[in-house]
Amino acid sequence: KNVFMLANDELVRANSINSQKIKYSDHERWFNDKIKQKDTLFYILEIDENFAGYARLEKQKNGYYLISIDILAFYRGKKLGNAFLKNICEQNAKKPLLAYVKTHNIASKKIFENNNFTLFDEIMIRGEKYYIFKKF
Repeated sequence: KNVFMLANDELVRANSINSQKIKYSDHERWFNDKIKQKDTLFYILEIDENFAGYARLEKQKNGYYLISIDILAFYRGKKLGNAFLKNICEQNAKKPLLAYVKTHNIASKKIFENNNFTLFDEIMIRGEKYYIFKKF
């Protein structure tokens, strides 16, 4: 339920490719499907045993793992996203990683740059401009 609530956070939705609110029944079906897939990894961030965020790595057809990371509003701006991503990168050091970041999302851009992701390209998706970051 924490992942669902964070996924529907206003800022998370604004920075997602699909910015529409998610229905719980749709999320539950999607989440249960994703956690069963061998090429999808979920990570939960906890601070003092409290849910603080999550990340997902999902293998793409090109061999890269697309990463998305979301931090609860209360914990934003405290450099937790940076530390969380660093830990995920260390655990997945042999996987090529890929991230799409909306160009106006400066905080996410900095997190990926701080973790040695390379700005590879820019792309338009649904009329919005995204940076593509890669880590080999």
